[in-house]
Amino acid sequence: MKRSPLLLFLLVAASLLSVAADYEVIADKAARFFRHREWASASAMYELMLEQAPDVADTYSHAIIAASMRADTTDEMRLLGQAMQHSIPFDSVMSGVRKIALMSGNIDTYEHFLLNAQKSHPWLERAIDRFLLDYYCFRADGPKMVRYSRLLLHGLPDNEAFLSTLAQGQLLEGNVDSAMTTYRNILSLNPDNYEALLYIGNRACLEIPHSQPARRDSLKRVARTTLQHAYAIRPTPFVADLLKNL
Repeated sequence: MKRSPLLLFLLVAASLLSVAADYEVIADKAARFFRHREWASASAMYELMLEQAPDVADTYSHAIIAASMRADTTDEMRLLGQAMQHSIPFDSVMSGVRKIALMSGNIDTYEHFLLNAQKSHPWLERAIDRFLLDYYCFRADGPKMVRYSRLLLHGLPDNEAFLSTLAQGQLLEGNVDSAMTTYRNILSLNPDNYEALLYIGNRACLEIPHSQPARRDSLKRVARTTLQHAYAIRPTPFVADLLKNL
């Protein structure tokens, strides 16, 4: 029997609505399993979701965390490769994994994922180094901030952001002299860098009381010059007080 165009339209629409409803049911189950840390069941649900919608970045991010919590590195890398095959931006996957790892209280899984991805996808090494540097800044891990800042400065020696994280890492290590050298390097590239001006000026202020009289005038000149410049860029009570006490 020949079906009318309207009947065909209604049948197709009903089929699509059924698929959409099934997807929502699966997504709800996946979220529940993930919330209750039932990682194997969550992984199974995410696989069903990806079969229906293989271009959703958030699903890959959740699935990667679930695989990581099952200590299944092979599955993590398979999911990453699948995401890239479906044109999911690499940055979207990484930022999604970081957000979900943090929200679920599993932030260490993000670091492990990055390191594993770097081994499995060496052509992404430099891009992953940037994510690792951001992660170690978040964790205030001085030695690793220094290490990854130096890695990224290879080829980009004048990058102020990487120089700044290098200086911050050196400070966290307690290597103040190296940090001041890095900040002076930043000022040679950009005399208006507020962070560098503030750190150099503040450091000079701290050194003045403990220095030999012959060196105090030099330190005062450095402090006054850098802090006045910083105050001109961004006037704050803190800098005003430093200048007042010189």
